[in-house]
Amino acid sequence: MGWVVKSWSVERLAELADAVAREAARQTVLDAEREARVLGRGAAREVADAIAYLEVLEQLGVQTRLAVERQRGLVRAEPAPGPEPAAEAAPVGPAPTRRRRATLHDSPLTELFRATAAA
Repeated sequence: MGWVVKSWSVERLAELADAVAREAARQTVLDAEREARVLGRGAAREVADAIAYLEVLEQLGVQTRLAVERQRGLVRAEPAPGPEPAAEAAPVGPAPTRRRRATLHDSPLTELFRATAAA
């Protein structure tokens, strides 16, 4: 004669539920650890790329600084150019030479003042 189970005991159901929950939690932890490793490797690659880029920028900065110093040295080594000879141009009008103090009598405005004073 065999045993026929007509109902599950509450304790046995609780054990099964606990086992299922523990397995789900263990799987969640494993998945999280795997994802953390993947993200860590990606972050390490990004850091390595950033470090390489900064090294290239530093080399560019050093090269640029040296090029600027060389160019400055060349500019300083060249003799300063003297004043260029001015091309002889025909004077447009009389050169303004003022040797004495200006007076209204010599000004072209004298006629204006004469015209307004007479009126």
